[in-house]
Amino acid sequence: MDSYGNNTWSTQDQGLKIKANKYGQSSTWALVSELNDYTGLPPRSWAQTNELDINANGADTPESLYDPKQSDRKLLYLSAGPHGFDQYVAGKDYDVGNRVINVDRSGIAAIYICTRSGKTGFRKLEFPDHIHGLVTDGTVVWMRGADYRVGIGVGIWANRDNNDQNVSFNTFLSGNIVVRNAFIDTTQISLTERNSAVIRLAANQIIDFSAEGTNDSKNHHTLQFSNYMGHNQLAYQVKGTTEFSVDDNGNTWSGGILMSRKGLRLASMTRQQILNIPDPQEGMEINDSDDHMPVIFENGHWYPILLGKYIE
Repeated sequence: MDSYGNNTWSTQDQGLKIKANKYGQSSTWALVSELNDYTGLPPRSWAQTNELDINANGADTPESLYDPKQSDRKLLYLSAGPHGFDQYVAGKDYDVGNRVINVDRSGIAAIYICTRSGKTGFRKLEFPDHIHGLVTDGTVVWMRGADYRVGIGVGIWANRDNNDQNVSFNTFLSGNIVVRNAFIDTTQISLTERNSAVIRLAANQIIDFSAEGTNDSKNHHTLQFSNYMGHNQLAYQVKGTTEFSVDDNGNTWSGGILMSRKGLRLASMTRQQILNIPDPQEGMEINDSDDHMPVIFENGHWYPILLGKYIE
């Protein structure tokens, strides 16, 4: 295709367009591309590759340096949306198979499918709010289909055929590109559920801060949540040795010196609150707010740490 138009967004010239329409319940794939290697030999340079290219000149919009949505060039653009049907109309003739959008009794926009031809009535009805629910409307019978809104389970899925343990990736996502804003930018993402997350990791999965493109540099400085032997902790490790960790109870451990520019502060409690602490541990220190002095737990008892003369 050679495009000579100057209509920008209003006209979208397409070198290749594939459209697959689904009218039944078969699994539907708009595009399947396979690269099959029948040699039985290890790969040589660029043995199997699917490629997408953009060749152009000049920088993208200045705004795209901080707002990716305003980019005019996108190497890969993924889009999804609800399929549009006509709105329901009272007093109109419909045939079997016609689909309309209407609001159900719960206030949710849904698709309704005509299962008996006729003309819709003018009386306000409560349309069913469950899948396959039926309602008679004038001489038409409607069956509720799906919600109008669409949900996509996953955007990109890397599959291992038949869950075959003989398939692996050395690296799934990488490159040698120059990035001027961010390699991953989630500022336009909306998290709508209370338990949503931008990134979700399983326990014992490592984040590495030290890679230099060599095997020897891997996992020198890592962060991971570990549930080793039932002990949950978020740990920063240097070459496999934990230097700092926080467990689920808020207990903090450091293999070095704790320093703070604003000083360290003990938790402050009344004497009775201190005595009511369940299962205090040896060496625990707390500030006694009644007597205005720190106390320490040793040998089964709390002892005051006597203060000397204040400094001047």
